[in-house]
Amino acid sequence: MTINFQRASLYHSCYDESSLFRGCDRRYEQLPQVLILGKSNVGKSSLFNALTASRLAKVSATPGKTQALFFYNIDDALLFVDMPGLGFAKVDVATKAQWSKLLQAYLTREGLKQKLLYLHDARREWDGEEIAMLRWFAAKDIPIGIVITKCDKLNATEFRALETKGNLPPLDFEVDSFLFSTENPKLKETFKKKLTLWIEK
Repeated sequence: MTINFQRASLYHSCYDESSLFRGCDRRYEQLPQVLILGKSNVGKSSLFNALTASRLAKVSATPGKTQALFFYNIDDALLFVDMPGLGFAKVDVATKAQWSKLLQAYLTREGLKQKLLYLHDARREWDGEEIAMLRWFAAKDIPIGIVITKCDKLNATEFRALETKGNLPPLDFEVDSFLFSTENPKLKETFKKKLTLWIEK
């Protein structure tokens, strides 16, 4: 498997349980799948587009725009799975219930090789909902990587403190962690290299 983020395309979109992998080539379903999750407006689409040098994922200032599972084929070696934003999405109760059923069906599907890439804004404190979500994934034995996004929004002193102390929540299980910024080429390239190693291990 070679991942260099040179080729990316939208492979499949899923809005409810009935469309989960419907009509998909079984070979792609068996690829490693990296789930991308975080609070709304944490920078999921910006991260994806920066990694793949594309504009496939639509960047929006409106919370809750991701209202499905979007599967992106990366180099025929990996699927990125863009998931509905956690927390601040302004959607009705019925829609949230539909999302929950879809995610449960996807995450409990047998035979999938899944990892979670959880994005967290460098300027924000961790809240109970986020920690509960991480524990939920850990209980399902899904490896977790935490990406601290929007590092360019910090001043020099804040960024040095982030590099030294990190910004991880109190957890009783192991996670990998990464720093990311769309505005810092060096940090972006370091993230890409570390991410590739994490996916492949």
